[in-house]
Amino acid sequence: MGRLRSSRRLLHFLDEQRRPLYVLDEQGQIIYCNTACAEWCGLEAENLIGAHCRYHAGAAENAVDSAAAGLCPPPEVFSGSSLSASVVCGGENKRRRGARFFWLEEGILAVLDFDDAALENTPFENTNAEPSSSLAQAPGSRELHEALRNFTTNWRRKFHRRGLIGECLAMQRVRWQVEAAAKSRARVVIFGPRGSGREHVARTIHALSGADDSIGPFVPLDCRLIDAEILQSSILALSRRCQESDVSPAGVLALLDIDELSAEAQAELAGFLELSSFDMQIIATAREPFSFRQDDRQGVRLDVQHALSAVVIGLPPLSQRPDDIPLLAQYFLEENNRGQSRQLSGFSDEALDFLAAYPWPENLDELVSAVEHACHNAEDRQVGADNLPEKIHVARRAMAHPPRKVEAIVLDDYLQNVETELVRRALAASKGNKTKAAKLLGVSRARLHRRIEHLGLGNDL
Repeated sequence: MGRLRSSRRLLHFLDEQRRPLYVLDEQGQIIYCNTACAEWCGLEAENLIGAHCRYHAGAAENAVDSAAAGLCPPPEVFSGSSLSASVVCGGENKRRRGARFFWLEEGILAVLDFDDAALENTPFENTNAEPSSSLAQAPGSRELHEALRNFTTNWRRKFHRRGLIGECLAMQRVRWQVEAAAKSRARVVIFGPRGSGREHVARTIHALSGADDSIGPFVPLDCRLIDAEILQSSILALSRRCQESDVSPAGVLALLDIDELSAEAQAELAGFLELSSFDMQIIATAREPFSFRQDDRQGVRLDVQHALSAVVIGLPPLSQRPDDIPLLAQYFLEENNRGQSRQLSGFSDEALDFLAAYPWPENLDELVSAVEHACHNAEDRQVGADNLPEKIHVARRAMAHPPRKVEAIVLDDYLQNVETELVRRALAASKGNKTKAAKLLGVSRARLHRRIEHLGLGNDL
């Protein structure tokens, strides 16, 4: 009875504190939060209690998951460390506070600072400006996590789906073009190598074109698998669906790998594109940019090329944006955290060096696979170089020992050099006597004389 009264007094004391407090169990579940913490998060305490904190900076499906992600401490805390970090409250105007995390026998106590600090003076502070390259100098896991938080905060207002992550100029240009395409509902061609995220960019344009509950469907068609009849029926079905549901804007027809579309299907598509009443937004993807020539090497009709190219978006291969790899790897690691009970904080410096040096022939798809493999193999809270796939180690060893360059042998030059050396030796042995030299070489004196002139040895005599 005495312990129960003490517990009630303690909870009453904590609830009255102006400083936000909360407690997590060893699995990252919120088992207590005081009134100040719930008010700061903009939620009721009973809604927060029971939520699982996952270490990621991406968007959450609901307000509770968003708040729990913002309150999640660095994963090292769950290994018994007490440390300081920042936490973020959910909502449209995210703010953060410093927090101190204390390891207890049965959980983790988080004590927040009194004052809010807006997400200002950060690499992504201005929602209308592109991020600076502040991460170029060996960022650690915490810095990458904060950069992802800031990126999500700034770009979430514009991108309904996850942002197109990257600080390089090429990705900045892609984001501007995506916004322009969504606002204008122009027809778009997205080109880039396989695995570079072309379909994701198409889906982002669709999601940006209106509120989630008021836009038409996104209909992807794999051009490698469809013929003229399937294309026609798909376009007509999408048009009827949009008319019946009276949604605005209408749906998006995504022609994936249009460079693989058959000639008959292209003719059918060209017919639709010529209709003045056909205002459906079409987004096409291709591996290489259109040449805008009738004899296009991709086999895409010239009229189709022009009709679809109001906006042309080029996605660079991952090998051309090595400075983005740490941030991308951290993002995919944190996305992996969403579905796992065991949370990881990031990558070691050595692991990031390995990732940055790898050529990534399959681009983002290959990076996602490599990060998933590494997360599965990681034994500590941080992914080390030993946890990366073997092919990354093999590639690194190969780069450390490049193959020796084989120089071409020009036979005529080689034989002329040999002949020159032999004539010189014969002349030296005969002390310049051409008759004796010719005898040593087994040729006539006249022939030796001609060879001396041809080889330019007359001045040596």
